[in-house]
Amino acid sequence: MNTENITWLTSPMKQTTFKVELAAETVLVHLSLQVFRDYVWVLLTEDANNAPGTIVRYDDPACGPLAYTYEGENRLNTVECVELLGLRDNPLTQLSSRVVMNTVRRTGDTRPVLLYNRSTISPRS
Repeated sequence: MNTENITWLTSPMKQTTFKVELAAETVLVHLSLQVFRDYVWVLLTEDANNAPGTIVRYDDPACGPLAYTYEGENRLNTVECVELLGLRDNPLTQLSSRVVMNTVRRTGDTRPVLLYNRSTISPRS
């Protein structure tokens, strides 16, 4: 995936669409970015089936009150960065999470990165 050709819309919720070649097929995906005070929410959605994979850069809840904004099943868990790529067995999500994580690391940001999927991570108790 060539991230240099991704152009973001100038709005609080940034969105773009691009094609990714996976094995024998080309997949059209939509990438949305929303920046909050405590984390960055990146939603990756496949066009054909709307299958989502959400990539979240997440700070420790002690960093700010907005980490506790969502209750119930919408609350976020903290997962160690080393678990990121093996968390969801989906080539598109793994490729995208790798690109996002490497881009974040190149800027010098060392905060943890979380791949969140309700089917694989239960809400915080």
